[in-house]
Amino acid sequence: MMYKLKRFRFNAIKESFDQLPTAVCFFDRDGGIVLCNRQMYRLSQQLLRSDLQYMGELEEALAAPPEGVTPLEKMENTYRLSDGTVWKFEKTDVTDRYGTSYIQLTAADVTALHWALAQLAEDNRALERDAERMRRLSGRRSSLLPNPPCTTVWPPVSP
Repeated sequence: MMYKLKRFRFNAIKESFDQLPTAVCFFDRDGGIVLCNRQMYRLSQQLLRSDLQYMGELEEALAAPPEGVTPLEKMENTYRLSDGTVWKFEKTDVTDRYGTSYIQLTAADVTALHWALAQLAEDNRALERDAERMRRLSGRRSSLLPNPPCTTVWPPVSP
């Protein structure tokens, strides 16, 4: 009975882990997979054109991305995949409660953030262009003499 309960807990945890929108994979110190969710396997298919086997092959694919995968210059460790999504990868060292060290690799879908930043940058460029036009126009006006006061005298209007 205890074995079934432990197995049930593991399956429930694994299923929850697999449902995360963030891609997550834990590797041992040698780069072997300890635990990996479905999202990371989906990403590895796009990056490797095969199943992920060890951390090094994923690092190589990110260092020299395959055709259709574009590293984004202004966002470190961030890549646009062939399906148009944008993912930011992060690698960190983690230690469990027993003192065992692992390498955690995560990838977050930052597509909406990427496009929002691109739109913001475009809006800022448009504002700068408008501001420059206004500076040029106000510079021209200031070089002109002010309008002279009106000196025309109209005859009085009779009722």
